[in-house]
Amino acid sequence: MKQRGKLLSVLLSGAMILTTGASFPAAVPASAAEDAGIQTFPMSDVTMTDAYSVNAFEKEIAYLLSFDSERLLAGFRDNAGLSTNGASRYDGWENSLIGGHTVGHYMTAIAQAYVNPLATDVQKKKLMDMMKTLVDGMKICQQNSKGKPGFLWAATIPNRNNVEQQFDNLEVGKLNIMTEAWVPWYTMHKLIAGLIDIYNYSGYEPAKDVASGLGDWVYNRGSGWDWALNNHVLNIEYGGMNDCLYDLYAITGKETHAAAAHMFDQTRLHEKVLEGGQNILDGEHANTTIPKFMGALKRYMVLDGKPLGGETIDASRYLQYAEAFWDMVTSHHTYITGGNSEWEHFGQDDILDKERTNCNCETCNSYNMLKLSRALFTVTGDPKYMDYYENTYYNSILSSQNPETGMTTYFQPMATGYFKVYSSEFRHFWCCTATGMENFTKLGDTVYMHKDNTLYVNIYQSSVLNWEDQNVTVTQQSDFPSDDTAVFTVKGSGDLEFRFREPDWRADDLKITVNGTKYSYKTVQGYAVVSGSFKTGDKISVTIPMEVKAYGLPDNANVYGFKYGPCVLSAELGTANMKQGTTGMAVSIPADPISPSQKINLNKNSGTVNSFMFHINDYLVKDANSLKFTLKGTDATLTFSPHYLQYQQRYGIYWYFYSADDAVEEEIPRAKVTVTDTVQPGYGQYENDDLHAMDESDSVSVTNDSTYRYAKNGGHFNYRMAVDPDAALTILQVTFRKSDNGKPIRITAGDRVLFEGDLHYTGDSDTYNVKYIIPKNVIDENVRSVEAYGEQFDVIDIGFSIPSFSASSANESAKVCDFIYMTAVKPLYEYDSSLAYFVDCGDHGTSTVSSGDKFGIYNCLTEQLYGADKVTGMTWGIVDDPNDQYGGSGTGNGIYTANTWPDERATQDGREKTASFRYTKNQYEHDIDRNLEYGFTLPKGKYQLEIGFADPWNCSNSPTVSLVNGGKSTALAEKLNLASSKTVTAPLTVTDSDVRIKLTSDSQAINV
Repeated sequence: MKQRGKLLSVLLSGAMILTTGASFPAAVPASAAEDAGIQTFPMSDVTMTDAYSVNAFEKEIAYLLSFDSERLLAGFRDNAGLSTNGASRYDGWENSLIGGHTVGHYMTAIAQAYVNPLATDVQKKKLMDMMKTLVDGMKICQQNSKGKPGFLWAATIPNRNNVEQQFDNLEVGKLNIMTEAWVPWYTMHKLIAGLIDIYNYSGYEPAKDVASGLGDWVYNRGSGWDWALNNHVLNIEYGGMNDCLYDLYAITGKETHAAAAHMFDQTRLHEKVLEGGQNILDGEHANTTIPKFMGALKRYMVLDGKPLGGETIDASRYLQYAEAFWDMVTSHHTYITGGNSEWEHFGQDDILDKERTNCNCETCNSYNMLKLSRALFTVTGDPKYMDYYENTYYNSILSSQNPETGMTTYFQPMATGYFKVYSSEFRHFWCCTATGMENFTKLGDTVYMHKDNTLYVNIYQSSVLNWEDQNVTVTQQSDFPSDDTAVFTVKGSGDLEFRFREPDWRADDLKITVNGTKYSYKTVQGYAVVSGSFKTGDKISVTIPMEVKAYGLPDNANVYGFKYGPCVLSAELGTANMKQGTTGMAVSIPADPISPSQKINLNKNSGTVNSFMFHINDYLVKDANSLKFTLKGTDATLTFSPHYLQYQQRYGIYWYFYSADDAVEEEIPRAKVTVTDTVQPGYGQYENDDLHAMDESDSVSVTNDSTYRYAKNGGHFNYRMAVDPDAALTILQVTFRKSDNGKPIRITAGDRVLFEGDLHYTGDSDTYNVKYIIPKNVIDENVRSVEAYGEQFDVIDIGFSIPSFSASSANESAKVCDFIYMTAVKPLYEYDSSLAYFVDCGDHGTSTVSSGDKFGIYNCLTEQLYGADKVTGMTWGIVDDPNDQYGGSGTGNGIYTANTWPDERATQDGREKTASFRYTKNQYEHDIDRNLEYGFTLPKGKYQLEIGFADPWNCSNSPTVSLVNGGKSTALAEKLNLASSKTVTAPLTVTDSDVRIKLTSDSQAINV
């Protein structure tokens, strides 16, 4: 167990890293940087020579220089009533209500590229020309603004007579992202930040002027908010408005800009995180939340201890907010790559294996976590921030770019068997396309930092540092993970102190030599210190031993991923059928996964899983001449390689391991179960896309408390959802909140009502899932074909509203929360489509059928304890005390419960089973009730029930059969005389999906 604890601690403290953001000294006054202690170098001082990084930059700058300034300015000019010179907005997100967000990131990216030493003189001139063209064009648009003074906007506008309408709509809760408002403050952040970065990196004064005008506009608008409206605005994604406005104050000195920034400090959220507790971030949109804490930290960096408005600001608590949030994310929500989120959202604490899908780890999240980590390190000097930074930099950021095309990812799947999907040049313009532009123009910005004459070496990548303050050049030659040694060569002379980060992945202590002589170093705050008087030609050699290490996940003791040195390893799974799908607003994702069994059994001589992982370096063996690793000592044949280099095939990062004693056989699938569609109620991007095309009236969306949508009285919201018309079973899953008990909801599929009534959940969970069967005839009668994303989909309309005859007087429906799933089930066994359920009571071979046995539509076993069916998900089975079950007997393998036994005379599977029965086992006890109960989930409708009884011992006559449904109990047969009939047949009208068949008797037993 001690070894197990060690492995988990390595994961939870060491899985992480990335780079991002403008150079902080450029955006923050010198005094603030001095307070931080550690300073970053200007990007112009660091030249990357690492071959992979050089290629990444070259691909990125070529992409940036391929843009047309006329098209980038078209939206601004159109909204200002100026000629667009025949140009139109770029496509995708740029031609929508979020248009302009890419332009903002693009401005930052070209400003960074301009100061990057890898840019040629010709490229620098083109970049400078582009910056001036964009800023000058935007300034003219600002001067001719159709909005209030200072306003500047590029997105499409719902109303040509009101260019600020998105902001107006947001303030009154009109949030349809196609027609009313997407996230206008998010877009505004990108524009202001891009202008500031152009000014900071190029010194082009008009950029500051335009940004200042926007800052004035923000202040003037926000000054009219009362507390309630301010809070309402902060509930909708606003990017890093506080972050960029504090940066703006740093260059303008206008106190109104600092005041405007503070309007976007969401202190209630900050305090909630600082207070701590479980599941604080559950349901929060990750890329909405991370920038809020970067903004909090920026307040500390810019204002702490400084005069403002006649007082000295104490912003120390804002540093605590950022530290607490960072710890929360990296400790409870982070994968081995440093990425986080599933479908863009944080989940419950430490629930990571369960949430591995094809839509994990939005790349923007890593971009923003690296901004936060970088800044926290400059403030605190804590090496954990650089450990995280390096990990995420390699395994999430470098991993996000296609090295052939330069295009970047949106999601990075953590589920095994998927592959990376990249953006297009001019069609998508996702948020991650835009942050990707920044990521690959600033790869060297965190390799080195300094304080006085101390040099911090944070990242081990080949590069050249021109340290002007010390009149020294330092050249690093390294090739991790191919080689374990970095060599630093000095040009110039002076008294210097080098601090080399001791990474958390090291296999042993660093070995350092100076000019070939072993150097005995001391460690200070996670850095090996080498100091002395250096001159031209001096060489410092730093060897960092590497080995394969295993990293688990907190919610599954059997799942592991691996790293070698700084790099995550993933198994190479081939290129078969790499079909893409689409979700949300034209976001490309990998479709179906393909992989070998994810369950890996250890050989007998490989020991326990804990021991195997402790000695994983002996089992995941590196090829002598390449970065290929072969897994030994198991029943799997897998080859691993650095994950960031994988871009052309499917991969698997995480795998399940079992010792020989606990070996598991891969279960033969009993059905093909496919999630044909999902939609996130309340989150407009996934409601208003081509496929789902939400139709709503008088409904309310919420995104700051997880996500949900509800209908007001007389309102509704409907989605088109993709189905498989050939499926045997179609299941709609909806999530509700326990706090909505008593509230009404009406759910329809096409023209059929699936549910209509008030909620009355009795469980303990705050949220719960309900599954509704959509009958085959409803699918057949209502399915239609539509085109979305350039493909054809079979869809059915799913609607939500308040029942017209609701028993409650509520003016709003129950909330539909989190995600709605549509699932298609195609059994791989034969079933009788005329039967809802067929239960062979007392069967000893429940997964097979023999003479007399059948499977119904909803059950894949002939008998089970009450619970979800493994194939259909429908809840059914024997209802008894779940904590008092027998494991079986010497006579068979049937299900033994607290109060019932199975009996099957022919106990061999494959024999005639119709003589089997289940009986209450208390026939020798007196003065107690005999009862036996089965429960079933059934869609509303009419059914025929048939029950057979037995009386092999002449002690089980006169059973009574009752139906319990919709809160009512109805006797179907009373004190049945088995001498005359051993079968009960009765029609059922199901009004509630929960059906119970209760059997009671005055006899000594019941045999059914």
